[in-house]
Amino acid sequence: MPGPPVGNSLPATASTIFFLGNRRAEEAARALDPSQVVLGSSGGWLAMADELGALRIANPVTGEQAELPAISTLFPIVRHPVRSLSFFIDMGDLAQVRFAGAPPNDEGFREASLSIHRELMRLVFYRKVVLSSCRCAAMLILNQRFGTPAFAKTAADGGTWRLAPSRDGVEDAVYHNGRFYSVSYSGVVEAWDHDRGGSDEFTSRVVAAAMDGEHHQLYSKYLVATPDGRLMIVLRHRPHRIRSTTTPAQPINSVTSVFKVHVLVDDDDQLGTVRQSWKETTSIGDAALFVGVNTSLCMPTSEHPELKAGCVYFTDDDLWESWGHKEDAADMGVYSLEDGTVQALGTTHQSWPLAA
Repeated sequence: MPGPPVGNSLPATASTIFFLGNRRAEEAARALDPSQVVLGSSGGWLAMADELGALRIANPVTGEQAELPAISTLFPIVRHPVRSLSFFIDMGDLAQVRFAGAPPNDEGFREASLSIHRELMRLVFYRKVVLSSCRCAAMLILNQRFGTPAFAKTAADGGTWRLAPSRDGVEDAVYHNGRFYSVSYSGVVEAWDHDRGGSDEFTSRVVAAAMDGEHHQLYSKYLVATPDGRLMIVLRHRPHRIRSTTTPAQPINSVTSVFKVHVLVDDDDQLGTVRQSWKETTSIGDAALFVGVNTSLCMPTSEHPELKAGCVYFTDDDLWESWGHKEDAADMGVYSLEDGTVQALGTTHQSWPLAA
């Protein structure tokens, strides 16, 4: 598939899929529900959440669909009483899992319980869904305030979600070589392994320390695995959206201004010891990178000549802003690492569901 698909909001009777790579459009086998929020795309499948807080995956080309486990399977941390319009998050219990014990005093987990209307779960609780290659496992990244990831082994009976510790919070993740890899908000990369001994839990181990300095914490981070197995972190800087509180709402053209790519490389010290470190680069060879709502990808342009080598294809993944301000221009385009220019893609307004 030459690049992630983009869903366009059309009447409920029809949807088209537009492929960024070769600018080809196809009619979807099943119309996309414009009320659903896209939380990720993996291998041609879209992960979505609806107004009830339910999660599902769908292949818009073939029309296949499948339910992901209900978020209420995180009970008692996440509760959804019968007939209630809200989900209730036990912040104390959530913190116990995230920090594997009591959280630091400054982490803002003082509320005993947090109420989230079911329609807002897709915007303020969920952040991203990453699927395994066989779609038999899923990783749900929660919003930054909650931090901890959740994992599920999908099954015919629905399966269940299980939270996993993450002190720094997971910002992005990919599925590569049979396991999930994640990058935290602090820049630490971890590999996640499934305990097949009966607990069905996922545990992590650090595979790469954070980049030197703290400048990277000002950027959004995406984790990318290259076809030859190397890991990359893509840093994204976008301007703040400043809105007037006294004048009528005006569209804001919030276009990402800078991307930086760091590659994990092996270094030999004077004693011959091999150590890994992050090196910034503006040259990624003939590759093209895809980041945003979709699972981050690295694709060789030798196999897909319709793509632009040395470029980052990006989609808008600011769910809250995009949902609340559909009049804004979509923050999506093609960024050249060589000269820092951006070629805009899409329309002058938001499509919904968001491009993935």
